[in-house]
Amino acid sequence: MKWLVWILCGFLVSGCATMTIPPAAHKFISHETFEAPFEVVWNAARSVVEAKGWPIERADEESGVLVSKTVKDSLLGGDYGVSPQIDLDTATMVINVKVNRLSSDRTRVRVHCFFQVQWTFERGKQQGGGTSKGVVEELILNALRYELPVK
Repeated sequence: MKWLVWILCGFLVSGCATMTIPPAAHKFISHETFEAPFEVVWNAARSVVEAKGWPIERADEESGVLVSKTVKDSLLGGDYGVSPQIDLDTATMVINVKVNRLSSDRTRVRVHCFFQVQWTFERGKQQGGGTSKGVVEELILNALRYELPVK
């Protein structure tokens, strides 16, 4: 009976040791409120995203959503995000910018960078998410702060 308990404990400990530990979340600001009308902020957000070189896949002014095309992470995972996986040469990201009208002269912008990595197993390929470092979010918001008044 003692041996059975020790064997079960061994399986439990070895099973926990092989788990992938998710990357730590980075703390950063992903939204900002501007003292400007929606149309002004929308045009500024669109021009900032395009000026930074991210091609826009979807731009819906009515809902206030800008979504970039999937692009490669420029520094193999070291620039925009981190992942628990080792194979970071497949790292890609999508930027999502949401512009919300709060009032006639106040608008909020939220920026999210979705970071993904693809890795290969014996049975095929698999994708997994990573954690944004906040580089993209801060880059876009700083450019908007330069162009627009902040609340």
